[in-house]
Amino acid sequence: LARDYLAPLIQGEDYPPYKNGTPQYAKLKNTLVSKKLKGRFRI
Repeated sequence: LARDYLAPLIQGEDYPPYKNGTPQYAKLKNTLVSKKLKGRFRI
């Protein structure tokens, strides 16, 4: 039913957890990946 689909939207936004008054978001690892292309890439 439409009510089941819309129920999370009706409840409102899911706020992130807070720590010391600021939102605590996920921490990214930001690791580098090896290159797969050999040489330069031209269009």
